[in-house]
Amino acid sequence: MPFTAERIPDEPIVLFTYTGPLDLPLFEESLDLNAKFIAEVGGPIYLIVDMRRMETTFVEMMRIIQETQRQRAGAATDPNVKQLFIVGGGPLVRMFQDNLTRRNLPMRLAMFPAVEDALESARIQSKMNAPKDQSTS
Repeated sequence: MPFTAERIPDEPIVLFTYTGPLDLPLFEESLDLNAKFIAEVGGPIYLIVDMRRMETTFVEMMRIIQETQRQRAGAATDPNVKQLFIVGGGPLVRMFQDNLTRRNLPMRLAMFPAVEDALESARIQSKMNAPKDQSTS
């Protein structure tokens, strides 16, 4: 399988790691899986996408970029994707990031060189944006 996906236990953080060829059907499969993670969490998630070992073509990346803009569960347009953390920085990854940055999407976007850095940032953001315990007010 050219990608793996896992939810970080007891946290609203999901990690996708692409390790081979990525085309539109596989990307659509990952969006469906992401929608399942959102349902499991029951609310907003922080999405880390490791694209360092992803392989794709310019044409496929253009198709994937178009798909991210569709209104569908699990996509960048899903209001339950609180923030997207991209790990990697090749030319096609930068094109993907630049395109998402220019869109008026409900989530924020950040780039990191390593998964550990993205995970640390996601944990900080998750804690900062967690609902406050109203019993202490």
